[in-house]
Amino acid sequence: MASFVSAVRSRNRADLNAEALEGHLSAACCHMANVSHRLGKQSPPEAIREAARASRELSDAFDRCREHLRANGVELGTEQAVLGPWVTLDPDQQRFVGDFADQANALSERKYREPFVVPNPT
Repeated sequence: MASFVSAVRSRNRADLNAEALEGHLSAACCHMANVSHRLGKQSPPEAIREAARASRELSDAFDRCREHLRANGVELGTEQAVLGPWVTLDPDQQRFVGDFADQANALSERKYREPFVVPNPT
């Protein structure tokens, strides 16, 4: 963030650590995970593992996450985690699409107070 502010002030793209699009995409991944989490429900770890088996990448990510939690004193055998649905973002529309689109888009929007309104491009 500091390099972005510095680049805006200096008007020099060389002050950026990464292009703004990189920051946007990184933040979008985190927002997608948070939306999935908020739409999910607490589940025992074995239910999550079973759900993740459909995807090698998801299964691997779950195993790595479980190891990371264990190394930091969180044992999923006693703590339940949240299993959220797979959410898909259309990068052109910047909106969720698919099975959980309505609920996911509702979590991604807010009501603004005048005069602090962000226009809707659609």
